[in-house]
Amino acid sequence: MARPTIQAPIAYKILIVGTSSAGKSSLAIHFTYDQYVTGYEPTITDSYRKRVVIDNKEAYIEIVVIGSDDYTAKRDNYFRSADGFLCVFSIIDRQSFLAVNEFRDHILRIKNNNINTSDNVSIVLVGTNAHLDNKRCVSIDEANSLANNWKVPYIETSAKSRDSCDRYFSNILIIS
Repeated sequence: MARPTIQAPIAYKILIVGTSSAGKSSLAIHFTYDQYVTGYEPTITDSYRKRVVIDNKEAYIEIVVIGSDDYTAKRDNYFRSADGFLCVFSIIDRQSFLAVNEFRDHILRIKNNNINTSDNVSIVLVGTNAHLDNKRCVSIDEANSLANNWKVPYIETSAKSRDSCDRYFSNILIIS
């Protein structure tokens, strides 16, 4: 009698990149544990794991949060092995928005891709702190324009108010 084949769950590795205090860890913690973290503690590298169901199949998402100060060979290895990327900026911090271009360029260089296109690399541009719209420094039109230029989806979210909290991971898995 043949033994039934047990198929291991699919695993996806998603990297979250952005400047310090852009909200990378808050997104990961909220998605993984459904909790909102109020304090800020700088991240070097953190990893989270969550079981999800995609197309009626069990899968695991490994979420790796890369701190902006972590410029090591280890970081480049994370980039090489990733299935998708969330390029994160805070809508209340113009510098974090300007920096996402550098993160995208680095992703494309590491993934051995043409730096002028995101083809074959799954990236979602994510604007955080949507609950602080009254303090906005980056307009929705400006962020959408950048996403259109990159040919990637743009999502605004808030880990605090739960706006679009699961959409960024759904979008990255759809295009992976």
